[in-house]
Amino acid sequence: MKTANLEPGREYQYEEVLERISKGSYTCATIKSAAGRDFPLIGVSDEQFALITRTAIASHIGLILSGSRVVGPRTHQRTLHPALMNGISLCAKGRAQSVNYPGVSGIRIEKTSIKEFGLDSPLTSDLSVLLVAECSAPSRRREIALSLARAFDKLGCSFPIRVFDCLHDRCFATEAEYVEFGCINFLLHDLPQGHDIGKESLRAAFTQLYAPVNLS
Repeated sequence: MKTANLEPGREYQYEEVLERISKGSYTCATIKSAAGRDFPLIGVSDEQFALITRTAIASHIGLILSGSRVVGPRTHQRTLHPALMNGISLCAKGRAQSVNYPGVSGIRIEKTSIKEFGLDSPLTSDLSVLLVAECSAPSRRREIALSLARAFDKLGCSFPIRVFDCLHDRCFATEAEYVEFGCINFLLHDLPQGHDIGKESLRAAFTQLYAPVNLS
């Protein structure tokens, strides 16, 4: 399978990757955010993305793809909507636990570039994949998520693809539920007190930050 892995052992500024794409020296899949913008899916080829999409369709589920590889590092994400200028932090204190990777805490991860330090490094920019499905049984959701993780392991990506059946113990049956959750738990968490950003603006901002797969 054709891959789109960047050279390992270093980090890449987003502008450098975009320049490589424009010059034709680097090729990857293009993905559309929920807001309708096209982005390069860094580290994922057209063939790999087609397999991700087919896997979601065959499993009768939707997926939410997020992270620096989807819509750029957070320095770039802040430029996508006025509400994001101060609404997303530029660093994280670890990685959340997924069905296929343990959580990591006690480290500082700068979200300003694409890091290519290998599968075993918690600093490597990963790809987050969230399951969206109507099935309510936790065991069934986890089973589907583990099946997805096994399928994605075969893609040959040089970075972790973290698959989540839920976030903060919350499962999602629809994309709208995820947007509501994200506005409250991600954007509002980082916005300064006394802000005057309304709910509709928050929703519009949050849809800039992820790409839906097999969701209508």
